[in-house]
Amino acid sequence: MAKTIAIIDDEKNILLVEKALLQSKGYNVIALNSSMSAAEVITERQPDLVLMYIVMPGINGVELAYQLKTTPATKN
Repeated sequence: MAKTIAIIDDEKNILLVEKALLQSKGYNVIALNSSMSAAEVITERQPDLVLMYIVMPGINGVELAYQLKTTPATKN
C-alpha cells in the first residue's frame, strides 16, 4: 500500500510541481493550498507525512505544526 503525504503550500505552482513529483514516486498525495483547512483534512485523512511551507497567510506552518502535535488525533 502506498504511503500518503500531505503537502501544504500557498503557492499553487509549487504545490502542483511537488504533487506531480511525489506521485511519480508512487505516493498518494493530498495537496492543500491553505493552512486554514489543513488541520481538518489531516485529521480526517491521517497522512503518513505532512510537508508544509512555513510562511503562509492565516495560520503559519509553525502554528499549524504545533496545533497538529497537540491534537490527540494527529499528534503521532
